[in-house]
Amino acid sequence: LHRKTEEANIATSRDKALKEMNEHLVESNILKAMQSAVEAQTLSKNYDDIMLQEDVQAVLAITQENIETEIKEGNILTARTLLFYLRTFYEGTSRRDLYDQWNDRLEEVVLQVSLLMQYAPKHVHSLFVERAHILGDEPPEPYNEQASDNWVDRIDGITKNMVIRSLDIATEEHITGVSWEKLIGGGLEAVQTLGNVPLIAETFKSMNNQNAREEWNKCVEEEMSSYSEYLRHVAGKKVLHQTLNRLIEANKRTIQLPNEVLLREFGDGAMGKLDKYSAIIWPDESRRFDQQTKGEFIGVGINIKENDRGEIMVVNPIEGAPAYYGGVLPDDVILGVNGKSASGWSLNDAVDRITGPKGTSVTLTLRRTGEEEPLDLMLTRDKIKLHSVQGWQKEGLDEEGQPDWKWFVDPENKIGYIKLTKFSEDTYPDMLAAIVEMNKEGLPNGLILDLRYNPG
Repeated sequence: LHRKTEEANIATSRDKALKEMNEHLVESNILKAMQSAVEAQTLSKNYDDIMLQEDVQAVLAITQENIETEIKEGNILTARTLLFYLRTFYEGTSRRDLYDQWNDRLEEVVLQVSLLMQYAPKHVHSLFVERAHILGDEPPEPYNEQASDNWVDRIDGITKNMVIRSLDIATEEHITGVSWEKLIGGGLEAVQTLGNVPLIAETFKSMNNQNAREEWNKCVEEEMSSYSEYLRHVAGKKVLHQTLNRLIEANKRTIQLPNEVLLREFGDGAMGKLDKYSAIIWPDESRRFDQQTKGEFIGVGINIKENDRGEIMVVNPIEGAPAYYGGVLPDDVILGVNGKSASGWSLNDAVDRITGPKGTSVTLTLRRTGEEEPLDLMLTRDKIKLHSVQGWQKEGLDEEGQPDWKWFVDPENKIGYIKLTKFSEDTYPDMLAAIVEMNKEGLPNGLILDLRYNPG
């Protein structure tokens, strides 16, 4: 009886989502319509059944048309959201070909959005405002002009040899035995995209010159048509060196971007052809990477992400950290740090400004749901330990604010459990400490080592 009632409730929710989808379609709000279509599909037993409905097919067709229209009109964020919904809709259906098709298209647009966020932040902010209006959401905070210079730190210290060395290591050490052809091709695709995003003229005025962009794209196309042939006769590392030299020379006589911008986009494009855990750690990222590998850093202890409005939002405070005891809550939006607006910041910008020397204070200005006015919380930075070793169940925190784990998944049969979320300098000693704790309750007869979602 309970199961039948639950199934009836799910069917009612699905029908409601379909009704809302059609209402949004009549209102020409395709974003909301596609959102409702995905919701209705999630509530369906068979994803293919709902995909074949006439009204759903109409929404899918209009969504595809709108994607291209939005891209042409420069509404790249709306296009990205529609692509995300479209890809999600086909996931788990029999149309795997359509899932792959829209996933590839989404990746192309995501790259363009990334370029705009770095080099046209003011334009991106206007897009977030427009999308919030379409979705009926609250608009983001006013644009912060200081965000226009964030790109400078992003490219500081990048050299051609850095890119060559990184890709050389990738070919030698990546587990799949990646080819030079794949890496160079990915890099060329990225710099080709760079030349096809004229809106970055917000930062680089030379991109307003259409003739220069066309000449640049012609040079890149020549490289793309010839690098495979070069690789048949010349060592990959040398081909890369020569390719970068020609690109830098072409850049100098065409779009005239800083060479560091060109090198970073080429490097990221090349590594994007590998798995999602492979990347070049650029100079501006090295400090944060060291924090992750060492398993500790000095800060207030919060996990953050970018929300749908491009704002910095708290995912959760780390248990036992200053933010945890200081009153920071999940879903708080960081409006500012030490009196400086966070509007337009990237996640890296936020991390740089929140972290600092141990014992120093930092004031976070937060917007919280249910509160009319922003909150100012002053926190004292401290050493934050990132735990890569976890047990089966958390029983609480010790006097130092560190988690107290239950290490047996099956106490009766003495089956232990250890989860490794990543590998850092502390992983090995922390794992030995976990086994010592386990042995205090009795020698385990077996041990489950959980490596799911560990990037390696």
